[in-house]
Amino acid sequence: MNKVDAILAKIVQVLEGLMITASIIMVIVMFAQVVLRYVFKTGFPWTEELSRFTMIYLVFIGSIVLTHENSHISVTIFDEMLKGTALKVLKCVQYFITTVYCALMVKIGFASLPIVKMQTSPNMRITMNNIYIIIPICCAFMLLYTVHKTINLFRRRNEVEGSK
Repeated sequence: MNKVDAILAKIVQVLEGLMITASIIMVIVMFAQVVLRYVFKTGFPWTEELSRFTMIYLVFIGSIVLTHENSHISVTIFDEMLKGTALKVLKCVQYFITTVYCALMVKIGFASLPIVKMQTSPNMRITMNNIYIIIPICCAFMLLYTVHKTINLFRRRNEVEGSK
């Protein structure tokens, strides 16, 4: 499993780089828009849309990173109370629910793409399936990371103790 762990960690590094790049682009575009609007009394109509779409991508890419790091918002009262087999069972239930949710999001997300393909964004004039595609792709990655965590739960004894 070490090769799989290394590959998944490398994917997260690439995703973190994408998030940093997207954040920088979003800040530069919005800063330029503010300067153009308030100093030169002009601006680009597409900057707000680009920033919104970039933020959507950031949220979903970030959700993959959080899944890898086991850092999603959660109620941890039972995680802190339980130990050993009981904690392993709780983690299995949590991972199962996450797996089902991600699988449904992948299925529904890809099924909705032909519908949103008919819509275009008002200013950038791109089809909305280019925006919505991030949902099933990121959910597929989250599904992969969750299945990997479930497998590790049964392969390693200290996996439960090391997770949040």
